[in-house]
Amino acid sequence: ENIMASRGRGKKWHDRDSRNGGVKITTEGYEGFIKLAMWDFGQCDIKRCTGRKMARMGLLRSLKIGRRWGGVILSPLARLPVSKADAEVVMKWGACVVDCSWARINEIPVRSISGKYERLLPFLVAANPVNYGKACKLSCVEALAATLIITGFREEGEQLLSKFKWGDSFLDLNHKLLSAYESCENGKEVVDVQNEYLKQCEDEKLLRATLKQERLTQEMMQMTCQPCDEEEEKPSLNEKPNEKSSEKPSEKSVTTIEKQVSGEEAKELEAEKDLKSDTSDTKRLKDEKKVLEEVVEKETKKLKGKKGKKEAKAGPTSEELTRQSVKKLKTKALKVELKKRGVSIQGSRKQLVERLLALVPSQK
Repeated sequence: ENIMASRGRGKKWHDRDSRNGGVKITTEGYEGFIKLAMWDFGQCDIKRCTGRKMARMGLLRSLKIGRRWGGVILSPLARLPVSKADAEVVMKWGACVVDCSWARINEIPVRSISGKYERLLPFLVAANPVNYGKACKLSCVEALAATLIITGFREEGEQLLSKFKWGDSFLDLNHKLLSAYESCENGKEVVDVQNEYLKQCEDEKLLRATLKQERLTQEMMQMTCQPCDEEEEKPSLNEKPNEKSSEKPSEKSVTTIEKQVSGEEAKELEAEKDLKSDTSDTKRLKDEKKVLEEVVEKETKKLKGKKGKKEAKAGPTSEELTRQSVKKLKTKALKVELKKRGVSIQGSRKQLVERLLALVPSQK
């Protein structure tokens, strides 16, 4: 007994009935304990799952998949909405929620969560950190709290939301809707309130869109009319001022004249820039032309020098041949000159020189 007592000290149960999971009824006119449960399909993140957090606190009991529930079942596949008509069922048998991911809702086996009192929550806006601001994507705490508030157990629903930091924001976002649903006596009235609210939202959306469109059209009209007004107000420069009239020119006319003068000055500056750019281009072209001429001259000089060297190596031409130049020629050059003249190239150098000298005319 002492061992069991020491083991039980660490557990913080609010009361004996909280071990089964639920909330004590504090609303006036009711007595007892509201049981709360969930079917956990293990699709949510463990750190962010509100159902598991309530189970750890002892506010909710986790059911095995396939086990039946006699109270209200909050199912996304139900057809009838929750209303105050379900208050007796909630008080007697409690409420159960399906803990699953909205992205994988098609994977849920429908037969395992079926029951007699399947109910659907009306239009509400989520305030949990995962789906904040999204319509109808409520967490387990939000769904159970909304069910309790709609069925007439507001204090119990607020007690569940108080366990979370963002619980008050859910009540603030859905204050009007929850109070309207709470006043409804049956499911039909809940549906009517929901449809009326959605219609109001659509009307407000259309009104905002029309106002925005009108504002944009007015701005466009102002933008298009401004240049026309300026053209009408611009005074012509050719007109002579009336000597008789002593009226001073308006500020608008002065500003328009200044704009014209500044525009003419800008045009003159652009023309000067163009001229400067043209002169700079011509100078650049002349410099390039000079450089090209110098390069061509150098190349021609090199070619001439190479030709002169080749001619010097080969020897003087037939027109420049003299008796002295013939005597200076080498054997190869002598053979070349003799070949040109159709003479035999056989023999020694002395014989070749004598043959070429006989062909070269003597100088007078």
